[in-house]
Amino acid sequence: MKYLFVAILLSLLVSACSSTRLSHAEKNKIIEDFVQSEGLENRSSISSFSMRSWTALNEEYLVLHTSVRKPHLVKLFMRCQDLDFSHTLYIHSRIPNTLSTGFDGVTTPDGSNIKCQISQIYPLSKEQYSALLDTIRVEAEEKELKAVQEEAQAES
Repeated sequence: MKYLFVAILLSLLVSACSSTRLSHAEKNKIIEDFVQSEGLENRSSISSFSMRSWTALNEEYLVLHTSVRKPHLVKLFMRCQDLDFSHTLYIHSRIPNTLSTGFDGVTTPDGSNIKCQISQIYPLSKEQYSALLDTIRVEAEEKELKAVQEEAQAES
């Protein structure tokens, strides 16, 4: 009986955790709405490109931070396997110190080594970058809160 109770409790915890995480589609919608609301302009390339760091938002969107500490929101043509879990990002560019849409791409050592081509590049201000991360965080927290409230209602 004790083991059954533990098993049920663990299954509830696992299902609660998995249901409160933002899905790929939900994150995409948040990011696309942000791009629209901020009126971000798609650029065909970044010149004098030298990456300092990067942040994966999901498997389709990432933010690249350049040597001048300017963030760029990058959308890939398709989902890039393990992008949101990898610690390393490889940049593949045709022209040195330039990152272009349509031709250049990224890979991760953890993924399938298929180059994920860049479809869009949006320059961001530091404030926009922070606002984007905050928007995603708030939406995730709201989804978690809603799930907890629904679970509490179901129990009562």
